[in-house]
Amino acid sequence: MKNINKDEEFVSLSYEEMNKLRKKLFQRLSKERQEFLGGISTLSQKDPAAFNKFWIQPLLTAGLDFETIAHLVDYYLWPN
Repeated sequence: MKNINKDEEFVSLSYEEMNKLRKKLFQRLSKERQEFLGGISTLSQKDPAAFNKFWIQPLLTAGLDFETIAHLVDYYLWPN
């Protein structure tokens, strides 16, 4: 039988509480993703050379081709 440490706190959440927390997490992640991608998008427009150096070249070095990178850029930076 496992020993229980009295300092540990056990949390039991209902399905509804878990759903609320999950939704809050996804909203927060979505907002942070949008802010992050907005910064990348701005860099790509304001300083294409820096965008190429810090984003495109590392992806090429990692083995991606231009077509795949173009799809990633289209999907993540300009999804609509």
